[in-house]
Amino acid sequence: MVAASENCAALFDLSLPELLKRSPEQLFGGEAAAVLAGVLTQDRGLQNFSLETSSGLSLQASCFSCRPYVGLCLEHPSLADHAGRQEEPSPTELLRSITTATCLLQTIDEASEDGLEPFSNTMVNVVRTITGFDRVMLYRFDSDWNGIVIAEDRAPEVATSYLGLHFPSSDIPRAARHLFHANSVRTLVDMQRPASALQYTKAYSQAQPVDLGQCHYRDVSDVHRRYLVNMGVRSSLTFALSVNNKLWGLIACHNMDRSRQISPTQLVIFKSFSDIMSVGLSRILARQEKQALDEITRLCNWIRDQSAKSVSTNFVEVILRPIVDQLPDLIGCDGFVYISPAVLFSSDNAPSASGIEKVRCFFRDWSRHQQSSSLITARLRDYGVSLSSSDQTKAAGVIAIQNADDATKMLLFRRPRLFSSTWAGDPKHRVVRLEGGGGLDPRSSFERFVEENHHSCLEWTLADQAVAFQLFDTLSHAQFVMDRRDSFEALKIAKLEAIEATERMTHAAMHDELTGLANRRMLEIELQGSIERSLLSLDEPEAKLTALLHLDLDGFKRVNDTLGHDSGDQLLVMVANSIRGCLRREDLAARMGGDEFIVLTSCGRSKDAIEALASRLLQVLSNPIQISGKVCRISASIGIAIVNRQDNSSSSLLRRADIALYESKRKGKGCYSFYDENLDKAFNQEVQLAEEFEIGFSRSELLLYYQPLFRADSRRLVGAEALVRWNHPRMGLLAPGQFFNAVDQARMMPALDHFSLSQARDDLRRWMEQGLSLSKLSVNVSADRLLSQDLVKHVRALDFPDGVLVFELLESIYLDYPDQDLLDKIRDLQDLGVRIELDDFGTGRTSVISLMSVKPSGIKLDRGLVIPSQESQDARCLMKLVVDMGHSLGISVTAEGVENMGTAKLAHDFGCDMLQGYGLGRPMPPDHFLGFALKNHAETMA
Repeated sequence: MVAASENCAALFDLSLPELLKRSPEQLFGGEAAAVLAGVLTQDRGLQNFSLETSSGLSLQASCFSCRPYVGLCLEHPSLADHAGRQEEPSPTELLRSITTATCLLQTIDEASEDGLEPFSNTMVNVVRTITGFDRVMLYRFDSDWNGIVIAEDRAPEVATSYLGLHFPSSDIPRAARHLFHANSVRTLVDMQRPASALQYTKAYSQAQPVDLGQCHYRDVSDVHRRYLVNMGVRSSLTFALSVNNKLWGLIACHNMDRSRQISPTQLVIFKSFSDIMSVGLSRILARQEKQALDEITRLCNWIRDQSAKSVSTNFVEVILRPIVDQLPDLIGCDGFVYISPAVLFSSDNAPSASGIEKVRCFFRDWSRHQQSSSLITARLRDYGVSLSSSDQTKAAGVIAIQNADDATKMLLFRRPRLFSSTWAGDPKHRVVRLEGGGGLDPRSSFERFVEENHHSCLEWTLADQAVAFQLFDTLSHAQFVMDRRDSFEALKIAKLEAIEATERMTHAAMHDELTGLANRRMLEIELQGSIERSLLSLDEPEAKLTALLHLDLDGFKRVNDTLGHDSGDQLLVMVANSIRGCLRREDLAARMGGDEFIVLTSCGRSKDAIEALASRLLQVLSNPIQISGKVCRISASIGIAIVNRQDNSSSSLLRRADIALYESKRKGKGCYSFYDENLDKAFNQEVQLAEEFEIGFSRSELLLYYQPLFRADSRRLVGAEALVRWNHPRMGLLAPGQFFNAVDQARMMPALDHFSLSQARDDLRRWMEQGLSLSKLSVNVSADRLLSQDLVKHVRALDFPDGVLVFELLESIYLDYPDQDLLDKIRDLQDLGVRIELDDFGTGRTSVISLMSVKPSGIKLDRGLVIPSQESQDARCLMKLVVDMGHSLGISVTAEGVENMGTAKLAHDFGCDMLQGYGLGRPMPPDHFLGFALKNHAETMA
């Protein structure tokens, strides 16, 4: 245990210091601790399940990621189900309401040409109806991150309205916006309930604080709590709305005098609804942007034609001067400036030359600090840019864009407009730091305050921004084309290009062609030099540790196989950019080939700085990535080795980092490990096991065991699932989890799948000869095998009886958006009479999307959904919903993890078609299975 909040103590009837000393076995008992350990190691994000403390108290639990740790939220069922709520809808009713709301939002989206206003009003009405909060507001951010309430719905007894009011950007600062974007639903139960601080165990008291950004129930800071109290809020629920992967706005739900507890099941449902609302909003805004882009496209086409056809190469006279009068109507700008190494052009209404230079220099420095190629603001004065009085009348707001090398810039200015803004409180009375630096103090007044704007321009809309970016791209390309056609400069250009070609060749020899990172050759040169410098400074008081971090992507191969190599290359480039963003200028990032990367750093005098860097890398690389319109989720494993005097060669440092990486993979991936000497033994054992597996495979040491499948209504045995076992000559009978890492290392997973299919066919044929007839025989198939070229040919050669062979698809997270090759493979198998089923359904690895795209014949409810159903009403509701959904699509449903007759009866009552679990039959050798099945058939026939 790393830490616990103060309110955990009451659940276990212990003081907090005593609680922090206890192990999971002491807190929950052996059986519950084992369940908890299994859930935490699966790394599947938020899950709901039931636990019982050692004192017999039943708790509702859910997980969240706080890398490198895993967090656990605990709730007493009475609180989770009843606290602060009256006549709450059941999960089933809530889902029905959200389905109806989704249809309504879609109808409004499709029916209205300018659908933002009716869509916004409907959203707040629907959210208040579904959640039951007193007031619901839709809060939209502008380009300066000030907010405005554009829609509101409130109960009759709520007198105060914020509709049309602005809120300053300091009310929701950058860190808070980041949390909302990362966590689309946030709940605050009761402002009057004392805050519950997080206390660390002694072993971790000096460690980096745990990141609770992914925790839906995370307590807020004292300043945020007092801010909401000043607004008269007792409890709140917030939905984040994102457009183009950027936070667009918030839906804030407030109760004025009631607390409100949100159950884990409701939280999952609300998160899905938040995503649905964001999708609808994105569609409307995309339509608005398209109208503006259609208008600018005609101008951009003219620019491209002129740059290609014009005899003159004078960029200003041929391109810039003819278009400048059209820009006010297209973008709404008053002044236009274009700057490149060869051009400085400004329109008549632009600021003076000195004013332009001040803005250019500020933008250059700001963009480097923010690592951004654009600045968009309607309040340039707030950034501290000091302009003359005359220039202030021409440059109240600006869109500033530059290219990758900072050489070419475009500045679009708007002059100030005299207009009024109505604020919720005086915007100058913002959240401020208390005297002495002792925390922050929120503003206390939210009374209407009318501000006369003298130094601001009208807001830059998303459409304005899209048009500006397209115009800049077109202009910079046109200038490039025209510059290259200047015959007078041809010789000079040829010389420059020769120099650039030499530099490119030198760069290519030392850098990876795809990602632009250092390659292996450059790494070896830099690594040896870094080791030598580190050894010379080890005895100095301020010496920094030199560390090598070896990163390997988890899940990249499946993305590459399912989405194609082009998408895989895009993913590698995005990963490389993410790694760069975590490093300092003096650090080195290299690609070793495939999906392996190296980071070389000297970032601190202790391991803390290195751990902080590794944690940042893990966090960044775990974020969802959108490629070709599809969302991909990967993670990374990291091995870390530190330079020391005893073992100081570059090859040794790489070897030690590789061993530490293997340890991270062994621990379950998505984490980092430091090398120590004890890892050598474990690594060598794993390598030995991989070698022994190859030998054992050739010696026919692999076996198939079969776990029975039963009809839920009659308990008659109708099929089996084939499960591989390894009869190791030294270690005995091994289950897959004990040797699958060795199979991966030996690259023998396709051979193992081939064996399983062939052996299953032989056993089935022998059973049929002895009078046993089965309607299905399930075999697990990996993603690699499913995409192999010879799978269909192999299945056809085995000649299974039609409809008996069932493939249970593993790693089904990638079935949400399958490519055409994968779908074609599945259709070919189905044409051969192979039935397709999705395994582990209901755990977060699969979704309704996969049912629609793959069209399986069956799904298997994961044991993590089935087992808690005896204790948890929420789990039963979710299980019943999944069963009904499957049947409505004509899909059979199997419940696995049936450990007792009570669970079997519950699964049957809910409509499950088949059952599987230790309570009905354990995995057994083929001969034992034959006897077991024949006996069952005799008993059920009688």
